[in-house]
Amino acid sequence: MDGGLLVLRAIAIHKGVAYYFWLQDPANEREVEPLDRADFDALIAAVRLPD
Repeated sequence: MDGGLLVLRAIAIHKGVAYYFWLQDPANEREVEPLDRADFDALIAAVRLPD
């Protein structure tokens, strides 16, 4: 097996509320991991928590 289960996660706690973001790619393809990471980073960058 060349790759493994890719799991990316981020947790933010804002004003007592926890926000959990999760990306999982079980494809076992190492060559797409940088693309998955870039997509996840873009998702996290786009998150705006309520005031």
